[in-house]
Amino acid sequence: PCYKRLHGTKDDSTGHRLRESSNNCLWRERADKTLRFFQNNLLGKPDENGNRKAKASIIALQEYWLNCDYTDLFDHDFTSLGYEVRHLQRSGKKTDAVALVVNMEMFDILGSENIHLCTIGDRVALLLWLRHKETEKHILVANTHLSFPHHAWDRMNQMQQMKKLLNGIESFAERHSIKTATRIVLGDFNVESNSPVCDHLRESGYFSCFEVSPPENLTLTNPTATDSHHSNHQYHNSKHHHNPPHSHQHHTSNSNSNHDDVHHHQNFNNIIVSGGENQSPTSPFDMPLSLDNNHSATAAANKFVSHRTHKHEDLGVDHIFIKPEVDEFATTREIWNLFASDMIPTSTNTKETTQEDKTNEKSESDKNGQPFPRLEVNEDISSSHCQSTVGIYVDGSTVYPTEVSATDWFEGFSVISDHRPVGSTIIFGRRIG
Repeated sequence: PCYKRLHGTKDDSTGHRLRESSNNCLWRERADKTLRFFQNNLLGKPDENGNRKAKASIIALQEYWLNCDYTDLFDHDFTSLGYEVRHLQRSGKKTDAVALVVNMEMFDILGSENIHLCTIGDRVALLLWLRHKETEKHILVANTHLSFPHHAWDRMNQMQQMKKLLNGIESFAERHSIKTATRIVLGDFNVESNSPVCDHLRESGYFSCFEVSPPENLTLTNPTATDSHHSNHQYHNSKHHHNPPHSHQHHTSNSNSNHDDVHHHQNFNNIIVSGGENQSPTSPFDMPLSLDNNHSATAAANKFVSHRTHKHEDLGVDHIFIKPEVDEFATTREIWNLFASDMIPTSTNTKETTQEDKTNEKSESDKNGQPFPRLEVNEDISSSHCQSTVGIYVDGSTVYPTEVSATDWFEGFSVISDHRPVGSTIIFGRRIG
């Protein structure tokens, strides 16, 4: 509400259109619709027929308006259903925040960090240190909302913001002696998957949940196509931009901006987390395991739409990236082996990885300037990895509403937000058998 511009009304003092926050009836009406969406899809409340959907473990919000009447509406529902809300207000004079909503039945909150990313645009990230109660595994979850790329300089700024965020996570992990904790970075990145920002995450050992386990309602496109408007899209330079609070689901969410012709809606990401000794993915072949170094082509192939801009551009800018629990000195290929070993059949090849192998892999990665290609299904995975790894599975991703294709914008959702919520299901546990 603090960013959404109203049509047909102007502030006499500035000449700009009034914001939704100036009209209590309008923002309350949209807040009520947002709450009903939360209740029906993320918070586990039964519908009128008694049907109940899975309860989100972590919900990430961006552009969460810090008006006490507004937050009271959401916090009442969250707390009554066993969640704790943590938020970090953007710096400067901004009145919105990034927030993480945590299911306290599933997690303990052991610590937090407020990470200031930049002064221009007043960008921040909220980092929480969680412990998964059932498996006692440690997780670092960071929610952010990167700058909108009005100009080429903004794209460089986005990269600096992501680098600062990842450095902040690593610094926090080192100070608290949890270097091997699983990391999750999510939010509205204001870039698509085939971008330098997302590639930097991949090069840092993170995996896109939407590439690991794409939504069932995703329509794949040709990754080699050069004429698709999805493949290499960048936002056009413009002084306009809009979003509401949006969300990411463990099962994870996010939102943003304050320029003149802007419609703002909340963004959501959600994560559903499960755990236990016998947890396993619905399908061991959820991952697209034949990806090469061309991450941009891969991202184009797995194109999803989570945002419609004011220019009616349909983009996938809301992301959930995970860096699974690994040994402190693991190489890039070892990280992938650990992540993949519980999702594909154990190889009969028992050859141990030698120090020479690791050195050769590191040299090859440095030489190419890119992370290693993901393993083909028929590539060898050391059985020792398979036996020793505590399984972390991405068991599906979601673009809401689920009844609409993940590759299309859903016009009916525009009354709530110009961002479709995205989510992923992550399972913690040891694979048995």
